[in-house]
Amino acid sequence: MCGPWRSECSARSGSPPIYPVVMVAVQKCSQDITAHVRKTAAIALTQLYALSPEQTNLSSVKKVLSELLADKNADVVGAAAMAFNRICPDDVDVIHPVFMNLCTQVNHAEEIGQVFILKLLLRYCRLSFKNVEGTEKDATTVEKKSHSASSDDESSSSSSSSSEADLNEEEQMDLKLDRDLLLVLRNVRKLLRTTNSAVLIAVCNIYFFCSPKHHCTECIKPLVRFVGSGSDESLPIILSTIHGFICQKDCVFEKYYKDFYVNPEDARDVYLLKIAILGRLVNASNADDILNEFKAYVHGFNTDVVLEGIQGLQRIASAHPEFSSRIVRLLQPLFSETNPRVVADAISVFRLLVMQKKESEETSKYVFKLMNQVVQGEIVSPVAVKSVLWLVGENIPQHEAIAGGAPDCFRVFLKQFPDLDSSVKEEVLILGCKIWFHLEGQSELSERFKNMYLFALKYASFDDDYVIRDLGRMVEGTKERDSPLFQLAKSALLSEKPSPSYTEPHSDRRSTELGTLTNYLGFPVFDYKAIPEWTETPIGVDERHPASHTLSASPGGKLSSSSSFYSSEKESSSSGKSEERSDATETDDTTDTDSSSEESSSSQESDSKAAPAPPSRPTNKNICPTPIVACNFFFFFTVLTRKRTLKSLAFFLWSVFIAVFIPHPLCHSLSFSSSLYCIPRK
Repeated sequence: MCGPWRSECSARSGSPPIYPVVMVAVQKCSQDITAHVRKTAAIALTQLYALSPEQTNLSSVKKVLSELLADKNADVVGAAAMAFNRICPDDVDVIHPVFMNLCTQVNHAEEIGQVFILKLLLRYCRLSFKNVEGTEKDATTVEKKSHSASSDDESSSSSSSSSEADLNEEEQMDLKLDRDLLLVLRNVRKLLRTTNSAVLIAVCNIYFFCSPKHHCTECIKPLVRFVGSGSDESLPIILSTIHGFICQKDCVFEKYYKDFYVNPEDARDVYLLKIAILGRLVNASNADDILNEFKAYVHGFNTDVVLEGIQGLQRIASAHPEFSSRIVRLLQPLFSETNPRVVADAISVFRLLVMQKKESEETSKYVFKLMNQVVQGEIVSPVAVKSVLWLVGENIPQHEAIAGGAPDCFRVFLKQFPDLDSSVKEEVLILGCKIWFHLEGQSELSERFKNMYLFALKYASFDDDYVIRDLGRMVEGTKERDSPLFQLAKSALLSEKPSPSYTEPHSDRRSTELGTLTNYLGFPVFDYKAIPEWTETPIGVDERHPASHTLSASPGGKLSSSSSFYSSEKESSSSGKSEERSDATETDDTTDTDSSSEESSSSQESDSKAAPAPPSRPTNKNICPTPIVACNFFFFFTVLTRKRTLKSLAFFLWSVFIAVFIPHPLCHSLSFSSSLYCIPRK
């Protein structure tokens, strides 16, 4: 125990002259018979490399790591995986010989060791196997081709039917995947039942980055289980992982939507993530419940919850336009709120609904109401005022009341034009252009509005902001209806606007590892190592399975691959049935059995000469069971009596008969004799 302790202390001292001596001590400790010493040696390797990476001999370190990763003790393998992730995380040549051992020991290591082994397997899968996304595309194209071929020629499809024709799309994808990648996915699936959140997130990372979408559904229930039973520290990380699965893998969490309701005791990060997740779980079956939940959020007292609830309604409106009328009714009370941020966000979502052209009559009424609130000064936020002016300009031809009140709205803002915000000034000029385009002819209203319009252009030409001055010079060309600029500006401003696309705020985190601080904050921190891209040249199977490990001699003399890692219950049952059929065929042919018996006897003789058989326990088959039955009857009869003499005599006779008749099979049915079978017969 003192060896690794001294090497660890020497590594912490950081003295370069004794580095080779410490390295020799670590190499010696890595071959110690005690597992704890070997584990400490792996930890010391990490400290040595951190103190002086320039003096580290990577070839010798990799040799020690390969020996430690091949260890049969799971704790040693976990410590070696930690050292590998720190020293050479992308050197897959070290992992090839120990790949099978890692897949086996990941289920037996301690929890922190499991996390490091899973991180190692994640990088190894990305650097060694084929891209699974290409497999999904290949499976879909194969399925389309099979359907087209069957529709073109039914006779040829019936004649060329194979086992893959009966498989569904998911099974076809699995057939396209690498066999060792399926081995990793099957072995780490057991860890989904863990009670440690770090292990669960490490397993989810492997499914997220290294498996097709249909395999990712296995992570749904374990993640939901941690939402209700996880600690306050791990709950935000679990929720961010679920949000990543929903956004990128389209995992079906809809039936667990009630687990994401906001609780009063939830922290800020927790309820923000829950609301973001709820906004993505809306469908036709749960829309009523989720929208009622959002109604409680947007009408609450917590401003952060209200703002996030409005953003959630925006996600629902962009993904499900059929719910726009209900969303408008939820947003309508927010237009009169005193908080300018709430009003601005509510009007922004309402603007999105107007651009979707749903429920135009109802939305026009709300626009007219917003226009009156802006004119009366009830809405003062620049973002909200800008959105309302845009809504007024877009809905002039939709409703007569808006068409009659838009010039008066322009007049009110023209009075306070010098004191307005730059964004509001820009929208006032654009509103004046739209009103001028809709006023055709030489009516009195058009002449009065033309004077106000020209006055606004003079205001813009003397503004302090150069953007407003440039916009004023461009709009000045529209005052003459016969000019070509008038027609171009009219076609541009009055054209039908495309429906806006919602941009996910966490779209920049898609390539980062789940559960890390980089993924949670959205920017790289500390020594974060990005997930490597899929390799273009997958590693061959021979490098992970040498001939000495994959091929073993069968009893018939043929070479058969050892499939202990890949065989399933179905394969074992099928092999058992094949053996039974082979035995039946052998019993039918008497000549074959005679020859085989002679060969087996000769082989047994040669084997007995080559190696002596282990000593067998002597048996006596010609023993009469009558004394044993009589002894047992006498024993149980005397035990029930109260006389000590008969009891002593019964125990004496019992021990004598057990010593004599112990090999007989009848003794197996006796309760007391079963404990005495370990006594050899003399």
